[in-house]
Amino acid sequence: MRWTFPAEAASCSAARRAACDVARAHGADDEGVNRIALGVTEAVTNAVLHAYLEHQPAPDDIVVELECDADVAHLLVLDHGLGVRPEARSLGLGLRLMAHAAEEFDVSPREGGGTQVRMTVRLRTAA
Repeated sequence: MRWTFPAEAASCSAARRAACDVARAHGADDEGVNRIALGVTEAVTNAVLHAYLEHQPAPDDIVVELECDADVAHLLVLDHGLGVRPEARSLGLGLRLMAHAAEEFDVSPREGGGTQVRMTVRLRTAA
């Protein structure tokens, strides 16, 4: 699934609801849904708060993609903003929480400008 949201505060909850609904439809348990919710919320919030600092109102949108297979979900959040600052990769509770919740996690600059956040999350807790 792919969604596009305006870079505004209301997009955080809208993106979270959409992604969690898809994760549930693919059999995610409560922990899997919570991990997706955390990733989407933190990544979209960071884009809204930090990506467009010099461009208010934000000139562009935030893209959220979620692909689910049998066991994991692959989350991608893209913005077209200022890009990730080198010091931002080691700061911030949100980035550390996302990294802890994910099987795989990466924040990197996008070619042409902006930032991409990639997460791979287990949909179900191992039995």
